Amino acid sequence: MKSDDGSIEVIVEVINSTKAHVALLKSIFNFDAIKALLDREDFTMIYDSMHGVNGPYAKAIFVQELGQDEACCLNATPLDDFNGAHADPNLTYAKELVKLMGLDKKGSKIDVGTRKVPSFGAAADGDADRNMVSSLTFFWFCSFILLLTLCYLVSLIRSLVLNFLSPLQTLWLLLQPMLTLFLSSKPRAD
Repeated sequence: MKSDDGSIEVIVEVINSTKAHVALLKSIFNFDAIKALLDREDFTMIYDSMHGVNGPYAKAIFVQELGQDEACCLNATPLDDFNGAHADPNLTYAKELVKLMGLDKKGSKIDVGTRKVPSFGAAADGDADRNMVSSLTFFWFCSFILLLTLCYLVSLIRSLVLNFLSPLQTLWLLLQPMLTLFLSSKPRAD
């Protein structure tokens, strides 16, 4: 864009990326259902941002949108040096989360005494593109893109199933006799 005097003029629009990210997630996920899960007395969670950029997003989602206590957001203040740690969400570097989840660096359960272990734990690396998910019985490492894609696909499949359930039931009623006949028939011996 050129200004009146012939020089080039640049317009910069500053956006609130946290607000845009939350809006995107709300368009994909059922926040009411997630809130209902998080509000259950038999469910607790912890999310470790590992002092990376994801801290403000975690607070916006879990605290502001879903009404959880800020204590569920561990290491949610971004620091340029990740507080002297290595922001890699795995059993070695997510030590604080791993310990809270009652695991050691090999993923084996440790004695936590009478302390209650959260039902669900998760961590993100410094730029939030790799994640670790942990529960009382498993841990899993994945990229954010893979996780988001899987969640979106599950949501899409659920929607398709619900929207096409009646026609599928009708199709099943039509195909069931043929399928039963096919499966019960014996192969030919030539």
